[in-house]
Amino acid sequence: MKDSFKFLVRESMPCLAKYTRHTVKQDDKLCHIQVSKKPVAAYAFTDGEYPKRVIFGLLNKVLEIFF
Repeated sequence: MKDSFKFLVRESMPCLAKYTRHTVKQDDKLCHIQVSKKPVAAYAFTDGEYPKRVIFGLLNKVLEIFF
């Protein structure tokens, strides 16, 4: 599973537009992606029960701290 997550992150980043949010289903997990103004993205891998609002709030905080 770890290799599939690495592949997803490596292959998706060049294709994503700035200031966007995405959710991708990978096996039985969800991958939530938030892209900042710079070519940097934050990823969160969760199960289907976790609320998107909470996840994207967390990803936004991570990107704020990073910059």
